[in-house]
Amino acid sequence: MGGLGPIVTAENLILRTQVRELWGLGMTAGIICVKLGVTRNTVMGHITRMGLTRKRGAAKIQVKRVYRPRTPKFNPETPSSHVAIASSHTRMAQFRARKTPELSKESLRRQLTDAVQNTAKLPKIGFLMDSEES
Repeated sequence: MGGLGPIVTAENLILRTQVRELWGLGMTAGIICVKLGVTRNTVMGHITRMGLTRKRGAAKIQVKRVYRPRTPKFNPETPSSHVAIASSHTRMAQFRARKTPELSKESLRRQLTDAVQNTAKLPKIGFLMDSEES
């Protein structure tokens, strides 16, 4: 194996002491990496190099997990699903009942001229003009 090994810096030494303290408190590598703002691989590397291990029966910090409540499955027999169906039908009926503005020939003509005026004018390219002339 070549190389000089890991480079020891002040930041590295501080990180090692912090990892040692947090590991001793029973925190997992995942929690330590979040607290210190480094990757889990970095934390695991320090733990391995320092020879730290978990003793049997060592107290682990319990992290309370937040779970999302399950969405109930659709059941056509429950009254709440009837309300949901009715509200969706109401929304569809409101959407369909929207009045579209009446367009006269004059308003359509104005819209068309505005669209033509706002269309980008492309420069004429020589080889395209040659093909058009023939």
